[in-house]
Amino acid sequence: MLGCGESHSDKNSSSEKDATSTVSRQGSPLAIRKILCLHGGGGNVKEFQNSSGVKAISEALGSNYELVFAQAPHGGLWMRDPPEGKSKPTTDPDWASQSISILNSIVQAQGPFYGIMGYSQGAAFIPVYLSRIPDGTFQMAAMFGGYLPTTHQGLITNIKAEAPFGNIRALVWVGGKDWIANENLATPFHNPTVIRDSKAGHVVPSRSNTTFNRVIQLIKNDSKESATGEPSSGFLKTKAKAEAGDANAQNLLGVMYDVGFGVPEDDQEAEKWYRKAAAQGSTQAKTQLDNLLKLNPKLQEK
Repeated sequence: MLGCGESHSDKNSSSEKDATSTVSRQGSPLAIRKILCLHGGGGNVKEFQNSSGVKAISEALGSNYELVFAQAPHGGLWMRDPPEGKSKPTTDPDWASQSISILNSIVQAQGPFYGIMGYSQGAAFIPVYLSRIPDGTFQMAAMFGGYLPTTHQGLITNIKAEAPFGNIRALVWVGGKDWIANENLATPFHNPTVIRDSKAGHVVPSRSNTTFNRVIQLIKNDSKESATGEPSSGFLKTKAKAEAGDANAQNLLGVMYDVGFGVPEDDQEAEKWYRKAAAQGSTQAKTQLDNLLKLNPKLQEK
């Protein structure tokens, strides 16, 4: 099997040459829960598996879990940037076909898998991949420092068509000081758990983060709702929070209207809620608003 049996203590090998790498542990030969792990954009397997956050998660999960690492093509990118810049999104629904094929090969060779976990662009790629595979391939998805890949509208179309991916359990973790992550990544999922760590940056959570134990609990828990999580309650409750003045909810509501998750697409409503959130200082909403106006100049003519 590809990359099977490689551990942290193995001698150095090129992560660019190996499609996958596995963190194995000694332990019970009974049901091992495998988690497919996707590194950040421009990264590689060795760098990701040696990061403090991934090491901490691996240790905390224990011997019944095995992390299997995949290497992205295109210089470590799961999704290449749009050729004409991010202001002109791609429309090709097969834009990430090579990345999809790599992950399919790993799932076929090393499955079954319990979950999928990603960081940064790797987290952003999770709903893209889930939109192209059968429901039930994974029981759990954990996404750290990710975002919805709105610069690839063909991929977004796929996501919208297949969400909420068989109601897979989803964890979206965002650092309060993260300049890249966006909670819009939660919108395609049914009742995702969103954890906000106010002091964290653009990282995979580690033991230094106060929310770390909650992350481990949620990854392990496959039978009941967490009593300590912060689950999103869907469009209607998001709208209620937004109308009550919550800037995060206003931004999320803008995303829902913008890309059509949980409600028909409505650019005017998206603009309205982005503006409300931006007026309260949400930089994410300001960025989303700028992108929306670039793609729909008629909104600026009002």
